[in-house]
Amino acid sequence: MGWESHFVTGVLAGYVATNSVAGAVVGGVAGLVPDIDEPNAKLGRYVPFLSKWLKHTFGHRTITHSLLFVGVVAFLLHTFVEIDTLTYGVTAGLLAHIACDMITGRVRVLYPLSTKIGIRVTRKWSKRIDEAAKWLAIGALIALVITDILA
Repeated sequence: MGWESHFVTGVLAGYVATNSVAGAVVGGVAGLVPDIDEPNAKLGRYVPFLSKWLKHTFGHRTITHSLLFVGVVAFLLHTFVEIDTLTYGVTAGLLAHIACDMITGRVRVLYPLSTKIGIRVTRKWSKRIDEAAKWLAIGALIALVITDILA
């Protein structure tokens, strides 16, 4: 999926997890983090040394797309930062990214196990799914915000 879809689905997940704008923003940014293992990704371009090292050492859609990674990040945030909105928003954004990648390809979500989980689709369908996910997430986010305002 593209960075826009990962950001928007991360925003939605962060908002759902925290019911706050701050959580939504954090979730959106966190939705970009797993692709730090790809030097050509939006975030990977800002840290090329780390990105290239991660891709060379682990490969794409491996450690940064795993429940192990999500768990370690959530544990560290909960232990050292102790801001629930940050912890929940980041965790939700990371999980949204992984889930989205699983509907457009296979991911080593159980890393270090070599098992890949997800749906194989053609590039054509991947682009269609990506676009649909982006607009569905935007629509759902608008509906949630309006519902919260009216409640």
